Amino acid sequence: MAEIKIRKKSPIWPWILLVLIILAALWYFFIYLDTADIDDADDVDDVNTEQIDDESYNSEDNTNSDAYSETDSTYNTSGSNQLSSQPVTTTIADANKSMIDLIDAVRTKSLQTKVTISNDLKAQREKLVKTTSSTSESSWMNTMKSSGDQIIAAMQTLQKEKYPQLTNEVTSAQNSLQMVDASKTFEDQKARIDTFIRDVVTTLNKMQ
Repeated sequence: MAEIKIRKKSPIWPWILLVLIILAALWYFFIYLDTADIDDADDVDDVNTEQIDDESYNSEDNTNSDAYSETDSTYNTSGSNQLSSQPVTTTIADANKSMIDLIDAVRTKSLQTKVTISNDLKAQREKLVKTTSSTSESSWMNTMKSSGDQIIAAMQTLQKEKYPQLTNEVTSAQNSLQMVDASKTFEDQKARIDTFIRDVVTTLNKMQ
């Protein structure tokens, strides 16, 4: 009688385990790559954002510190604009802006009339532009007074060369500035500063 050989089947679980390992490896590979790509994209976005922020800051800083340009002023070279007859001097920030506007208007007027004025006015403008909330009150008062002196000096030059009829107006503005006591507080001198600014505005608006 012939002997029947029984062949044992190879176990299937090693193959199942191998497939699972391969699937796990593929899953990890693709998930890791996707995460890495996202992280890289986030890093690029962060770098771009930082660059934009830096450019915005530098742009703003340059705008503040650049020398005067015709577009900075409430005047323009055509002479069609006038300074507001009601300047705001409620706070130091308001008064500071008004002083910058006055300097810009004087410098624009010098360009319009081709009258040479002192470059000291530019330096005073830069000091005013650099004024921040941390600037001491006494420091601003001194800057305001010295800026006022340069404004009056420039207006006197303009008046003598182009506007002889405005002698009294320029003198009135000068007298108003002399009444401002830089050793006292802004609140104490606010009304006098306001008078000075208004006198300068009135005079500049007559320089047509």
